[in-house]
Amino acid sequence: MQAVFKEPENRKLLVRRTHPQHRRVLQAELTESGRSTLGEAADAVNAVEERMLGKLSDLARSRLAGALGSCVDALT
Repeated sequence: MQAVFKEPENRKLLVRRTHPQHRRVLQAELTESGRSTLGEAADAVNAVEERMLGKLSDLARSRLAGALGSCVDALT
């Protein structure tokens, strides 16, 4: 987890604090900047998804979701 949190922590997107009861546990929390960045990323992903799927009918979207779900199931 150290490697996962290192870059976001360096960029001030999250902070880690010692747990009040369990001194060996570090709690991670997004900063205001981290929450803002997460929101921007979610907006960007949603825009790409809408562009990618925008011309598909509801039926085609449903079929695609089912096919992708089957692909995920095959990996587990």
